Amino acid sequence: MFSTLKSSLSRQCALVFFLSVLVKVLTINTTLYKSTDFEVHRNWLAITYSLPFREWYKEARNIWTLDYPPFFAYFEYVLSLIAYFFDPNMLSLDNIDYDSYGTILFQRLSVVLISDFVLAVCVLLSVPKHNTVKALILVLFSSSLFIVDHIHFQYNGMMLGLLVLSAVLIEENRFLLGAAIYMFLVFFKHIYLYAAPVYFIYCLGRFVVGKKLEGLKNLAQLAAVVVAVSLVAIVPLIVSDQLPAAISRMFPFGRGLVHSYWAPNVWAIYLFVDRLLGKVIGGSSGASSSTRGLVQVTENVVLPNVTPGVTFALTLAVYAGFLFIVWSAARKQNIALLSLVAYGNAICFFFGWHIHEKAVLMITIPLIVQCMRDGKMHTQVWILAFISCLSILPLLPRSQETALKWIIASTGAVMDWIILKPSGEEMWPTWAVIVVASFPEMFRVFVHGVFMKDSKFEFLPLMITSVIHAVLLGGILCLSLKDLLIPGMKRKSR
Repeated sequence: MFSTLKSSLSRQCALVFFLSVLVKVLTINTTLYKSTDFEVHRNWLAITYSLPFREWYKEARNIWTLDYPPFFAYFEYVLSLIAYFFDPNMLSLDNIDYDSYGTILFQRLSVVLISDFVLAVCVLLSVPKHNTVKALILVLFSSSLFIVDHIHFQYNGMMLGLLVLSAVLIEENRFLLGAAIYMFLVFFKHIYLYAAPVYFIYCLGRFVVGKKLEGLKNLAQLAAVVVAVSLVAIVPLIVSDQLPAAISRMFPFGRGLVHSYWAPNVWAIYLFVDRLLGKVIGGSSGASSSTRGLVQVTENVVLPNVTPGVTFALTLAVYAGFLFIVWSAARKQNIALLSLVAYGNAICFFFGWHIHEKAVLMITIPLIVQCMRDGKMHTQVWILAFISCLSILPLLPRSQETALKWIIASTGAVMDWIILKPSGEEMWPTWAVIVVASFPEMFRVFVHGVFMKDSKFEFLPLMITSVIHAVLLGGILCLSLKDLLIPGMKRKSR
């Protein structure tokens, strides 16, 4: 498979990447919105540069402490060595909320030139040659990824690229290399544990069960890879007496059921029903204050409060049923591993504890790439990409960014439509989906922004966004999975 890299890096692919870099570089300025994640990563640069390793997970001068696994911390350390030449002051632990132009330039460029490049290479290695240009356009110009990584600010692109590549390698029988990349990814950002059960069951069914001695050998090799990568990541934390601190920061179960901006999942619907019942039958005003989006711990008005154990049990129950599908797919090889990974991520997204809205990228990007691999589900993927983009528009909350995010969303939707050529006859009436999915943003600007701007319902647009998109995302994912499972509903490859 790696031999295809050279042929895939054609002039067209290089041009796509260059245009992607150019567009994103043009957005680098001091006035564009940036989230708290920008300061989070600047502080991590300062921590890894200024302190010895044994203090990285104990440093708490800034509230944005290091809470990613060690491989990402090493990545930040490497970046800090380059950042010094842009502005050494960004590497001071005392310069909290420091955002000089040199800092902005470096951090934005690091996403454009490093994260996007890794994503591009992984896509080129994962998609058939005849579709590499289309695949690159879809992922590098993804409106959702553009908003999250290049404006809001994160490094999701390279991690999603590694996720895609690991799944494709395993499906193409290079399961040891694929497993190694996946384990590296888990210790890069632990949220990718969402897909661990899918990887395990798929590898078990595909490379171990029914293969007798070869299967035992495969299992031993697979276990050796998992243990080896884990030891490389964990042993330094044990030796430096940082393992308890790292675990407590990476798994902060003291946070609330939902993030301050509710992700469009089951719990957004649950809390919406709770608030609605509270208005109808009455409830404490203190509980309803959580709908302002300003706190992490949510107290319900009427319905029972949900604990981490409940979300874990529910996620596990739904996941357990899904793993039967994974097992069958591994034995029959009738569903791509990358699609299964996306649906596994979707289960955790919809039922997990304190899910961030940005995690929707872990569903959409793998399905976009798989669509370019097998030519299936073009309509479903377009609808999913459109809805997921609209669901994260509130990440840019300032009114001065309204026009920008509308341009990004509409341009991305048109570009995806041209490439995917969805058919409205395949499933939901596409135009109806467009209207319903667009309603929350229209309500925010033209109703709430004009008539309710100074009212106490400041969180209402976010609530409507989360609830409507939760229903739409859940519906499209269920219908698309049904398409994969029922042969009679499968679409012809393009």
